[in-house]
Amino acid sequence: MSTMKYSAVVVAGGKGVRANLGYNKVFKKINGRPLLEYALSTFKEDSACKALILVVHPDDQAVAKGLFSKVCDAIVIGGKTRKESVYNGLKHVKTPYVMIHDGARPFISMDVLSRLKEGLVKHDSLSPAIKISDTLKRVEHDRVVDTLSRENLVGIQTPQAFKTEAITKAHRMAHNVHTTATCDMSLASEMLAIQGIIVEGDMRSMKYTHESDGSLMELILNDTHRTES
Repeated sequence: MSTMKYSAVVVAGGKGVRANLGYNKVFKKINGRPLLEYALSTFKEDSACKALILVVHPDDQAVAKGLFSKVCDAIVIGGKTRKESVYNGLKHVKTPYVMIHDGARPFISMDVLSRLKEGLVKHDSLSPAIKISDTLKRVEHDRVVDTLSRENLVGIQTPQAFKTEAITKAHRMAHNVHTTATCDMSLASEMLAIQGIIVEGDMRSMKYTHESDGSLMELILNDTHRTES
């Protein structure tokens, strides 16, 4: 794995309306540090990560540059959709491999990064995933209408890892095309019929979506992330 070289594209181009903060949730302070800083610092600590590319909303460019210009190799303006934002970030990737990560997921496990890097030796598209432990119900108008089997279901996380040539080609093909893909792995599958491979994820890699997520995220980061002296 010593020859593995990848770039990280961290996507933080949304506005985070559901978080009800009045500003982009990736700048919310958790334990005194902007949420986005956690993911960026983890990639920075990985010697295989040769370039760190941050994609932000135009309104957040000045703030992002003020906070992270010394950490990131490029701070890129995102598009109107996540797909466009990822594509803008991919244009700056020069390494043979790339990991695409949601900026609202502050915790990244080094073990997960290792599993992704190992998988990239053989596969074009990988994603960490966790098994579903809760009982799943299909609901219509607040009424339970069916119970779904959990046997073959997983929850997809990021970073998702790719051979750069493959995922860039998929995004280029999908640039002005409507697609049903909900993540980059599914985009690669839809555009190029590339089968996505799953590696074991980490329950702590939760995404900050709602205001109520902050308390649990604070506990996770306080317990697991290194504190800078």
